[in-house]
Amino acid sequence: MEKMRRQLKSNKGMSIMELLLVIMISLLILTLLLVSYNVVNNANITKAAKRMENILKTTKVAAMSRGQAAGVVNFVVENGRLFAVTAPGTADEQKELICNANVVCSAAMGSMPGAGTDSVGATVAFNTNGRIRTSLTTADHFLLTKGERQFKIVVYKDTGAIECGMYSPEAEPTPGAGD
Repeated sequence: MEKMRRQLKSNKGMSIMELLLVIMISLLILTLLLVSYNVVNNANITKAAKRMENILKTTKVAAMSRGQAAGVVNFVVENGRLFAVTAPGTADEQKELICNANVVCSAAMGSMPGAGTDSVGATVAFNTNGRIRTSLTTADHFLLTKGERQFKIVVYKDTGAIECGMYSPEAEPTPGAGD
């Protein structure tokens, strides 16, 4: 019993150095978790942009090889998720998930919309020359946004060329600025 009392009296608790060490290790773990979370989120929007670009390129090739009916892709939003429906209304119709609810897709014909304009039912149609059929096409460029990160996917009307890259609104020319 006496031994137990002496031990309780000599127990002084944690030193300030031990406390600082625990806090530093906790902050280091928290920092690593936040960095890995951002890496995963950035990978998700990058994958979605590349997936959308690949679907557009595949649709263009399908139009050139199998005819105009195969060269149509509809981008639709269902339950907050963006899908691509290729060759709609034909036997080759396929529906593919592009991105989940955490990515906002904006679509426009002619001018870039503001981020967050949710688009439902945007269509891109190619002819057998690989160019856009403007009579059916309702969007010739798309903007995928997640947080601060944005990708722009453009289909050029005259050539049918498809580009995908990081988008910065500051780098976009202002209409009428160079007149």
